[in-house]
Amino acid sequence: MQARWTQVIRLLQDFQALLAPEVMQLKLERGVDCLSTDRLTQKCPALKREGVYLIFDENEKLVYIGSAANQPLVKRVRNQIFTTRFGTQPRWIDIIPFDSRWSFFIPALELYLIRKVVKESGSALVNKIGTFAGLIEWLIESEEQGSG
Repeated sequence: MQARWTQVIRLLQDFQALLAPEVMQLKLERGVDCLSTDRLTQKCPALKREGVYLIFDENEKLVYIGSAANQPLVKRVRNQIFTTRFGTQPRWIDIIPFDSRWSFFIPALELYLIRKVVKESGSALVNKIGTFAGLIEWLIESEEQGSG
């Protein structure tokens, strides 16, 4: 287990306990080392799935929690690797991949993690308000795909 995962794994277990037993087991996985970004999906096949991603800085501080629903994680992760909106370049992007049949839980997990991390650590994650915009985006994309 990565040291940067301690808090997230505990919160992930708490979230899992709220779900019915037949829901898939959620698992935090190593995603991307931002210093080595070639062929992301070869290094981490789970990036081809939907899910939640966590961005850590070089000090292993969690600076962002995001999600990719209705699209592979790799699309969102690629956009985040070189961003500087966190005040520093991301160092690691780790993921919680989902099976598509459980993807409706993705926004719920994202919001749950953001609220708990901010409450527990007093950390001002960059996206604590942006989650609602992400949820609206996910709902619009779902509606457009359903009506197509």
